[in-house]
Amino acid sequence: MKTFKKILLVFAGLLATALLFSGAQAFGLPLGDDVAVSLAVMGPLLYQQGKNNMGGYSNWAAVIPLDYISAAPALPAVPADWADYVTAAGKFIFKNIGETENKYAPIFIYSTEAKVTYNADSVGEVDGKSFEQKGEFFYPGNESEIAGFAAFIKNRPCIVIIADPDGKQQMVGTPALPCHISPSKTGGQARADLRGSKFEFSAPSNQSDVYLDDQFTVDPVAGTLTYPS
Repeated sequence: MKTFKKILLVFAGLLATALLFSGAQAFGLPLGDDVAVSLAVMGPLLYQQGKNNMGGYSNWAAVIPLDYISAAPALPAVPADWADYVTAAGKFIFKNIGETENKYAPIFIYSTEAKVTYNADSVGEVDGKSFEQKGEFFYPGNESEIAGFAAFIKNRPCIVIIADPDGKQQMVGTPALPCHISPSKTGGQARADLRGSKFEFSAPSNQSDVYLDDQFTVDPVAGTLTYPS
């Protein structure tokens, strides 16, 4: 009896899919490739029991001003699976600096441990939902260099790169929907107070997260992000 019920459910699912396609065609409704792919191959979302799931992010961020690049990784036009919806393929292409052969590069910024944060809030009305990607990082101290960076980046559209404890790199902002950074400074009051610069970043997006397919090699000691050769 159970086997019969399973067969009946499978048949009902196939019939519903066929009716959806035939109904859409009969009434002239658009049924794009992404819908067809979703119906065809999107699988169940299972969870591996016992897997590591540590929160937080690595103690660095990288900022790429849009005027440093001529191209950026992009999401596929037609996702082939769930991960494709949020995985940007390709590499950043950096411009030459002036008339030289030297290229621009991501700006690496150290952050105090546990001070890199990221969240994505659902925003918008019914039929117009999207996400606001936002986070922050914190640079400790009173150095003039970080104050100079704050002055440089405050009105510059950019892309921010962060990484989780597993090394999975995340991209906030795109050339079309860039990230913006709001710097602020806290000098503290008591001698034991924290002193430094906070950088809050945000970007509008249709995705809660966007991950890099081609990841940078990060050297936190040298403060560099490069692509493997």
